[in-house]
Amino acid sequence: PAFCSQVGVAIVGYAATVPEKCIEKPFAYYAIVEGGSLLLQGKIDGTEGTPLMNQAHYVKVVLEALRKALRT
Repeated sequence: PAFCSQVGVAIVGYAATVPEKCIEKPFAYYAIVEGGSLLLQGKIDGTEGTPLMNQAHYVKVVLEALRKALRT
C-alpha cells in the first residue's frame, strides 16, 4: 500500500465564531485511533484569541493527549 498507519488523529470544529450557523464560541472535537480501536475522543473549547490561535490551541491539546495515550 502507498499509505499505512497504525495511529490516526482527527480534529474537526470551528476556530472562529460563525453567527449565521449559531456558533457563538469556537470549539473542536477530536479522536485518536490506534490499530482500529478508539483510544481517546473529546471536545476542546476555543479561546478568546484569533482563529489561528485557536487552531494552535487545538493542535497542542490533541498532541498532548496523543503523547499521553501512546505512553500507556
